[in-house]
Amino acid sequence: MYFDSIWTGFSSKAQYVLGCDQGPFLEEVAVPIFESYGWVGYAAFSFNVVDTGTSNSTVQADMTSPGSSANAKLARLYAKGWDVISHSVTHPRLGDMSAEGNIQYQIQMSQQWLLSNKFFRGNEFYASPQSSSSRLSELVIKTLGFKLQRHARKTNTAITPWGIDNPHHVGGIGWGSNAAPAYTSVTGGVTSSTLGQQTLAKMRRTIDVMEVYGDTCIVWWHGITTTGDTGSGEDLTGDNLLITASAITQTLAYLRQRELAGGLTVARGFTGMWYGTNL
Repeated sequence: MYFDSIWTGFSSKAQYVLGCDQGPFLEEVAVPIFESYGWVGYAAFSFNVVDTGTSNSTVQADMTSPGSSANAKLARLYAKGWDVISHSVTHPRLGDMSAEGNIQYQIQMSQQWLLSNKFFRGNEFYASPQSSSSRLSELVIKTLGFKLQRHARKTNTAITPWGIDNPHHVGGIGWGSNAAPAYTSVTGGVTSSTLGQQTLAKMRRTIDVMEVYGDTCIVWWHGITTTGDTGSGEDLTGDNLLITASAITQTLAYLRQRELAGGLTVARGFTGMWYGTNL
């Protein structure tokens, strides 16, 4: 039996933590917008994706070819002030692993790769591949010294005066997923849940909800596409790993609008959120 905590009697300001788990058109579309708004985000790239994520034994990973293009992209982002956080070696489902050594391999080798490439900022944070974890993997990752672990479950995070309930299982939301939980509404005593973070209307509504509750929302996206993009921000891509350029552009513009209005803060990556260094 698990009892969660209930904190009351405090108020907080809404916050967005924006990042990308690799993917196309990051530098072409998103980064220039970030720079124009004075923002930095975080990048979560795996060392070398050589399996499908279904394998429980990943020691056969080809460690000799980490991907020079990915390294160069991370280096450019890092130079712009972005965090580079750990995302495993081969992007497997760690929640399916029963051997502690396999989990340690995925985490420690990934961290060493980042350190060897001089990606120090953000190295103490971890993004769970495929949002898969277990009590074992969370314990191993915590024991290895990581301060926070990002997942998909529970979209909003309440940062209280006493901290976060469980920083090794902090929820987030994937922009581009038309199946991801978005927000819950109550009408006439009837509760209904809205899914999808691929269209402008739903992402704007989620931002509004976060602002009202003063919660933190950790975001990631995978790829940006212009295929089938009418410019409305309301086009579905047919792929839960892709978001249209107009949807993410207009959503970022709305976030900026709410930031300038004083309704929320866009954190400077995970380090900005964790250490409170958003200025």
